[in-house]
Amino acid sequence: MQNERGPCGRGPAAVIFLVSFLVQSAALGLGQEARADAGQDTNAALASRPGWGRFKTRLDDRGVTLGLAYLGEVFSVVAGGLRRGPVDLHNLSLTLSLDLSKLAGWHGATLYVYGMGLAGRDPERYFGDLQGVSNIAAPHAVRLYEAWLRQDLWRGRLSLLAGIYDLNSEFDVIEAATVLLNPSQGIDPTFAFSGLNGPSVFPYTTLGFRARFKTGGFYLQSAVMNGLAGDPADPDGTRIVLRKANGVLLAAEAGYRLPLALGRHRRQAVRESIRRYVQPTYAGKIAVGLWTYTARFAPILPGPGEAERIPGYRGFYVLLSHAVWRDAGGTGRKLIAFTRVGVANPRLNRIGLFTGGGLSFTGLLARRSKDIAGMAFAAAFNGDDFMRKAALAGSPVRRAEWNLELTYQARLLSWLDLHPDVQFVLHPSMAPSVPNALGFGVRAEISF
Repeated sequence: MQNERGPCGRGPAAVIFLVSFLVQSAALGLGQEARADAGQDTNAALASRPGWGRFKTRLDDRGVTLGLAYLGEVFSVVAGGLRRGPVDLHNLSLTLSLDLSKLAGWHGATLYVYGMGLAGRDPERYFGDLQGVSNIAAPHAVRLYEAWLRQDLWRGRLSLLAGIYDLNSEFDVIEAATVLLNPSQGIDPTFAFSGLNGPSVFPYTTLGFRARFKTGGFYLQSAVMNGLAGDPADPDGTRIVLRKANGVLLAAEAGYRLPLALGRHRRQAVRESIRRYVQPTYAGKIAVGLWTYTARFAPILPGPGEAERIPGYRGFYVLLSHAVWRDAGGTGRKLIAFTRVGVANPRLNRIGLFTGGGLSFTGLLARRSKDIAGMAFAAAFNGDDFMRKAALAGSPVRRAEWNLELTYQARLLSWLDLHPDVQFVLHPSMAPSVPNALGFGVRAEISF
């Protein structure tokens, strides 16, 4: 469980200072950024400026890509939940990507390293919910989050990757939903809450191997991951625990991406920070994923004479997104609808079913074509075995927890986003004693 200390543990003054700084920075820089919005390429703009931008561009040309991002966030429960008041969260990440074809003549090879620092308090302690409200909430730590080597073959059709790897960077992803802050919009909880400590996703990652094949719009990818991500007994730092009893996690996903109109398709050249919005490079996507653990686990409600540990910890998910409207004038304005369903074995997983969906509107305001508005719902359903066990223990629970979210990501500068957010949680943690919770938050994203 996350402790309470943090760099803004008595945060109102720090929050006021942060917001004041962001607003003043935006006011000073909007004039320059307006020219970039009018058509100036961001990389070209950076290259023409002294300092960090020019240095970074020169490194990029030599095959060295650096990324620095800070996410600062404040949430406050204003009605219901367990407690009232503000909580603050902080996420600092540094990434290094090496194009080994440019640096060492190793064609198609990329080395990627991602370090992360985390601090703050989890809003879950105030909302009292199960799914969470912030996708950067995690125990205090400084950790090596990812470190992998990727080899691309056959003109990029086949990709092989090995190392410390975030499974959710490529599996169970709806890019249009990444504008939302609720964790269930990033990965469905039937998968996120599985295993001994969850799969290899934020905030705990582990060693694994991934293979991916694509042709046209179709793709097929699979991964073999260590069965234990991190170490539940020691949540600080990077922990790789390899034991035979942990087994492995096997995951596979097949999907189809409908390309954008010819001439508008633009590949994402550099992987972005894990919690920044990623613009989809396709008009639509449909995918089906399967996952299973090879280890045996204790059932939630053991049957008569049943073994202490049983196999069968598995599940699947289906996701769909589609651009239902796109501005014919080529401004980049678009409306994307998305939905996701996840199912897991209710004998071993508390959450047996998840459903979610929503809308993402880029350029809701015609003069703010880079801003993104989002609205979504996320519903996690208890499995039958968990409900029966709770009833037998004299603490019956509700069937489902619902989360409703409205958000808006305002691009103030090329390196600064301000992100107000409101979430309403119905039946937090499925516990009848916890009132429905309403909370407001704001996130600042600074990236270079």
